[in-house]
Amino acid sequence: MPVLLLPLKLFLLAAEKVKEEADKQLYDVGIIQKNLLMLELRHEKNEIHEDEYRRQYEEWIRRYECAKDMERRQWSKLLDDESV
Repeated sequence: MPVLLLPLKLFLLAAEKVKEEADKQLYDVGIIQKNLLMLELRHEKNEIHEDEYRRQYEEWIRRYECAKDMERRQWSKLLDDESV
């Protein structure tokens, strides 16, 4: 590999790792459930206004539904691949 391409390769590897971590934070069911629980606790302690609680709750639920959908598609693909 030419020396000039090495920085680009390292940059692309780093970008992929950042994307993987971002996806994990956005679409990991366990992380989403933890954040929903933390949001609920903040709401119960009156640390967050009702309107903000509802806004954040709806966002976390959307992420949860998306994560579960991605999970179902991955299982479906896995099962389809095994049946071939």
